[in-house]
Amino acid sequence: MTGRWNVALIALATIGAVHIARDGFAIRRALNGVDATKQQRWNVPQAIGNPEDDLLLAGDGSIFSENYSLNRSSSVGELVEQSMSHEDDELLASLGITIGPFPSWNKSIPCFPLEPDWNTGMTQRKPTKTGILFVKPPKTGSTTAASVTLRIASKVAARHKDMTICKNRVQHSQAYKMGYDRRDFRNSILWTIVREPTSRVVSQYFHFHVSRRNKPPTDKVFIDFVKKRIGLLTSFQLNYLAFQKEYNNPAQMIEQIFQQYNLVGVMERFDESVVVLQMLLGLDATDVMYLSAKSSGGYDDGRVKKKCTLIQRSVVSTGMKEYFETDEWKAIIYWDAILHKAANRALDMRIDQLGRVEFERNLAKFKALREQVDLTCGANVKLPCTSSGIKLAAEKTDCIYDDMGCGFECMDLVDQRLASAS
Repeated sequence: MTGRWNVALIALATIGAVHIARDGFAIRRALNGVDATKQQRWNVPQAIGNPEDDLLLAGDGSIFSENYSLNRSSSVGELVEQSMSHEDDELLASLGITIGPFPSWNKSIPCFPLEPDWNTGMTQRKPTKTGILFVKPPKTGSTTAASVTLRIASKVAARHKDMTICKNRVQHSQAYKMGYDRRDFRNSILWTIVREPTSRVVSQYFHFHVSRRNKPPTDKVFIDFVKKRIGLLTSFQLNYLAFQKEYNNPAQMIEQIFQQYNLVGVMERFDESVVVLQMLLGLDATDVMYLSAKSSGGYDDGRVKKKCTLIQRSVVSTGMKEYFETDEWKAIIYWDAILHKAANRALDMRIDQLGRVEFERNLAKFKALREQVDLTCGANVKLPCTSSGIKLAAEKTDCIYDDMGCGFECMDLVDQRLASAS
C-alpha cells in the first residue's frame, strides 16, 4: 500500500449508504448491517471462544509482550503515516472532535504508599482514584510505557522518606473497569499510548496466533483470524481507553479521552511522547528512562505455561495489504484510526505549547542518555527470558514487576557516572 493512510475519507468515499450527520457527530455506515456509530463494548463471556482472546478481553497481563523495536523502521512500520496533515485537521473537525493540548500539570506528583502485594494482578486491576496510573492497551508499546511509569513511580518515591515506589497501576485493564472516570484529578496522573491500528492488529496476529499457537502466516489464516474477531478488533483501542463500557457516540468519547487523560502517547513517536510526559510533570531525563522492549524475532516474557516462546517477525504480505483496502477492514479500524490521528495532533499541540526549541533540547538530551543506557545496560540486564530462551525465576531477573521496570539500578549507575563526569 502506498500513499497517505487517510482512512476515514477513503472509507466514506467507498462504502455505500454512508450518511454523515454533523449535528449528532454521527457516521452511519451500512456495512453488513452494522451501524458503526454504535460502537458498544464487547461482552467478554460471548467473546470468541479462544482462551487467549478471552484473556485479552479480560485484560490478563500474562499473555502480552511487545513484538517490535521502538523507533525503528520495519515492514509493518512502512504502513504507518506519522505526520498530521491539514486534511486530518479537517477530518477531526468534520466529526465534531475538538482537540486541544493536554491539560497542564502544576502540582507535585502524587506519591501514595503502596498497597500490600502491589505487584500482583489482583491489586493492579483493583479500581483506584489516586496514584500514578497507566492504561495499558495490548500491542501498542505498552510494556515499555508501563516501565516508564514504574520508573517515574520509583524516582519520585526516592525523593520521599521511607518509600521505594509510589502507588501505581500498570497492568492490562480497560479504563472503565478501573473506574478512572471517577479518579481524583488532584491526586492522580493518568496516561496511555496508542498505535496505528493496522500495525497493532498485525503485531497481535503474529504474536499470539502465529508464534504462540503455531498457525501458518498465510493470507487466509490472517483474514480468518480477523473475521472471527471482528467484535473484538473493531475500535479496540478506543474501547480500551473509554470511560464507559457502552457508548453511542465514538467522536464524543474521543474528545472526552483527550480532556481527561494527562497524556495520550503515540507508539510511533515513543521518545517524543516520553519527553512530553517528562516536561509536563517537571521531571529529568533519567526519571523517564527505559530499556527498549524485546523486538520481534526474540523471546517473549515466558509467562504462558512458564515457557519462553520465540516471537516471529511481523511481515505484511501483498494479500494482507489488499485486504486492508477493503470496506470491512476500514470499518474495523475506523475509530481507532481517528483516535490515532487525534493523539498525533494533541501531541504536536502540546510540543508547540511547551516550546519547540526547549522540547528539541530535552529530546536530544534524553536520546543521548538512552544511548548510553542501551550500550551499558542492554546486554547485561537480566530479563524473564534469556536470549537463548531460558526462563528465569522472578528473583533472578533485574525487573521489579514481571517484564516491566527492568534495569533501573543500571540506569542509575549510568546517570551517576555521567553526572560525575560533567
